[in-house]
This record gives sequence, C-alpha cells and structure tokens, in this order.
Amino acid sequence: MASDTIAQPFPVPQDEQQIVYDKRQQRLIKNRAAALMSRKRKREHLASLEHQAEELKSENDQLRAKLTEQESRVTAVERERDEAQQQLSELQRKLHELQEEMAHREQQASSHQQQQQHDSSSICRMDVEKAMQPQPQQAMGHESRMVKSTSTAGMVFMAIIFSFALLSFPVARITLPLTGGGSRNEGQPVHAQ
Repeated sequence: MASDTIAQPFPVPQDEQQIVYDKRQQRLIKNRAAALMSRKRKREHLASLEHQAEELKSENDQLRAKLTEQESRVTAVERERDEAQQQLSELQRKLHELQEEMAHREQQASSHQQQQQHDSSSICRMDVEKAMQPQPQQAMGHESRMVKSTSTAGMVFMAIIFSFALLSFPVARITLPLTGGGSRNEGQPVHAQ
C-alpha cells in the first residue's frame, strides 16, 4: 500500500480546488467592491465638481451684475460731470457778460457824474456871476435891497452846497416798484439824478 501512495501523482485535493475557487470569488468580490467604491468616489467627485460649477456660475452672475451696476454708475457720474462742465461754462459766460455790463455801467455812471459836476459848476458860476453883477438902481428902499442881496447870497450858497452834495455822493441805483396801472418801463431800474 505504500507503493500505491507513491505511484500516484500528487492529486489536487478537492479542498484545494475549493480554496482556489473561494479565493477567486473573494478577489472578484473585492474587485467589485473596489469598482463600486471607485464609481461612488467618481460620482461624489463629479457631484462636487458640479456643485463647484454652480457656485462659480452664481458668483460669476453676481460679479456681472455688480459690473453692470458699476458701469451704469460710471455712466451716470460721467453724465453729471458733463452737465456740471456745461453749467460751469455757462456760468463763466454769464459772469463775463455781467462783468462787461458792470464795467459799461460804471463808465456810464462816471461820465454821468462828470456831466453833473460840469453842469452844477457852470450853474454855480452863473449864479455867482449873476450875484456879482451890479443891479440896476430902482427906487427901492435900502431895506429891500438888503433883503434881495441876502436872499441871492443864500441861493448861491445853497447851489454850492447842492453841487458838493452831488459830487460827494455816488449815483445810486433805485428800483421803484409800481403799484398799479403799469407802464412800459415797469420793473426797470430808475437812476437817481
């Protein structure tokens, strides 16, 4: 019997075949589990990427909205700047016109004042000359000639004071409101003389 055992090749026991089969099945199960886990990780990674893409799209939309808002603000500020520049140039033009008008009026007032000075001085000279001329002798009493001479001297003195008053006070611009009946010069300034 010992020879029977030696002559047989090493037979693979049925148990070993079962072991190989079991190992193969375990490997298949592990591979399936690993593939399943790999697919699960891929799905999770894909879901994560999709979530990130959605967040980035949302952030992109928000940034575009902010950009549009800022562009509209810049446009509004540029429009306001242009309007302010137009108003500034218009105000500078008006200021220039007013300065020219003021210079013209000052020139007119100066020439008017000089004319008044000339007129008042010539009136004073005429009054003084008239007062200095001898009066024709009439049959008046001494008292009436003295009264006449005193009143003439008073008139001359008043004319001189009036002319100095005109020279010392500037020409004032007076605006008189009309209370009724209007005229064609209504609301226009009246120059005091």
